[in-house]
Amino acid sequence: MHNDANLYATAMPDTEFTLTRNAFGRLVLTLDDGTAHEGVVPVRAFPIARRTTASA
Repeated sequence: MHNDANLYATAMPDTEFTLTRNAFGRLVLTLDDGTAHEGVVPVRAFPIARRTTASA
């Protein structure tokens, strides 16, 4: 038998990161190992799991 709580659970990585802006105003993602990624583009994300409560 499946446990619905485990079926829709997602694991979050334990990676630490920072978001900053450089001198040109572009976003820079810096990972915990020091790797920097310039020009990061934020996107709006929506949950992909089904809702567990009914809306009123």
